[in-house]
Amino acid sequence: MFGQYLKDGRVIDYTNSTGATISGGTLVTVAGGVGLVQSDLANGASAGVAVEGQIEYDCLSTDTPAAGATLYLDTDNNRLTTTAASWLAAGKAVYAKAAGVARVVCMINQFSNA
Repeated sequence: MFGQYLKDGRVIDYTNSTGATISGGTLVTVAGGVGLVQSDLANGASAGVAVEGQIEYDCLSTDTPAAGATLYLDTDNNRLTTTAASWLAAGKAVYAKAAGVARVVCMINQFSNA
């Protein structure tokens, strides 16, 4: 048997096992990347999370990523940052961000320059 198409891959299933409700608009780690929870997700519940596309998300205000810079998910502070540390790469900055700006546009799970 050969491969079989299951469904579009821009949204994948995610089960919340955190012990608490995850608020809609929160980035979570899923399948080796990140996914954006689209609405409040109770503990133990499952729903689709967006794993492709442009999102606007909180970012360390002192970071100044250029367009195309890799952004990382700081799970301690629930924000994106340009500091790799031990954080998971979340995607690339779509536009440059100036210091003092609290949000950044990110193409999630996008790592090529193609």
